[in-house]
Amino acid sequence: MEDMRIMILDDDLEARTRLERLVEYWMTKEHQEIFRVRTYGDAASFLEAFRARPAEIVFLDILLEKDVNGIGVAAEVRELAPECVIFFTTGTPEYAVDGFAVHALHYCVKPIRPIDIAECMRRAQEKLHWAERSIDLRISAQTIPVPLRDITYVESELHDLIVHRANGKAPLRTRMTMTEAEAIFTDRCFLRIGRSFLVNMDAIREARGDVFVLTNGTELPLRRQGRAELRRIYETYRYQKMRE
Repeated sequence: MEDMRIMILDDDLEARTRLERLVEYWMTKEHQEIFRVRTYGDAASFLEAFRARPAEIVFLDILLEKDVNGIGVAAEVRELAPECVIFFTTGTPEYAVDGFAVHALHYCVKPIRPIDIAECMRRAQEKLHWAERSIDLRISAQTIPVPLRDITYVESELHDLIVHRANGKAPLRTRMTMTEAEAIFTDRCFLRIGRSFLVNMDAIREARGDVFVLTNGTELPLRRQGRAELRRIYETYRYQKMRE
């Protein structure tokens, strides 16, 4: 990977400068010249730059001045770049749970230490490398690798399987039953939620009543029997991802 961007948003100059130096120290120590760091002191300039060119990794202060909430900024980041790795910085851990709503990967309590940045970057690297994993599917007499990060959910239709993908990519259709699909989609992120649906839990924005709402707005129905258990599995998965 070349020229991967890290963006930092914190309205406190001292905290922002400290975080930038810690990230640059980690880059030097780990010989990670592929990263470029940019810092911002207000949400407006940060979002303007992010819209122009999204970053792979962002550090967001949860509590900003002028009643701006870092969670709201993160929500827009997630809309613009679903795969962006989000870390929150905070003076107190009580707000960290709010990061679940925007799938933040981790949070750091100020004053941030070198060991905190090392842990964040370890998690970020694992998350970004996840994009390399794929599943081979037989499509129109060809076998093609489909990255896991591209798959939002899988739908059974008669004797076919429709693989729905993120970022406006056209669905893929392959000859396969849902039972056969379960034997292939074995990564822990996939969950069978009904007779006809298998969902990538990383693509879920929220659990709402009897449906899972995906980041693109799609609503997938949960089977009636065992619905509470499905929600529990998702919440456990989300919690474990936050702690990894």
